Amino acid sequence: ALKENGDIESVSETIELQNYRTTVGDTDAGKAIKDEIEDLNALLAAYNNGVLKPRE
Repeated sequence: ALKENGDIESVSETIELQNYRTTVGDTDAGKAIKDEIEDLNALLAAYNNGVLKPRE
């Protein structure tokens, strides 16, 4: 590039560092699991409060 008086292209790469460890709870799958746990807890509470009857 210098002999031909051409432009020198530079390449930059930005890397973002995190101050914390990414866990499953931080992902979309983790959010889905948390939502399912909340639904199951609500179902359990309804069963314990007598709103839902056991199947016979």
